[in-house]
Amino acid sequence: MNAGDLKHKIDIWGNVEVQNNAMEVDISPRKIKNVWASIIPLSGIVQTSQPNILVAKTSHKFRIRSNAFPLIKNDNWIIYKGIKYEIKYVQPDFKSNQFIEIFTEVITE
Repeated sequence: MNAGDLKHKIDIWGNVEVQNNAMEVDISPRKIKNVWASIIPLSGIVQTSQPNILVAKTSHKFRIRSNAFPLIKNDNWIIYKGIKYEIKYVQPDFKSNQFIEIFTEVITE
């Protein structure tokens, strides 16, 4: 994979400790960083959860540079074009060790 394949600007979000007006520490969802990524659709399935309610589950793989955000965790999430991608797991690209592969899932009803 070339770095030129990283064509999509994604936002990595997470729960961050912030100080509120009462000088207390709160946990708040915040955008942590913007990075360039390639997005590869992996699979999709449509299920019926209740009568007349369809649930679509799609999974995607995001590839980012290893040094772009090396501390990404499973409790982070990705926002791309207004869609929230829940991170299922993260693994390094063992072949070249230049990229991180992030496997995600989107559930829509």
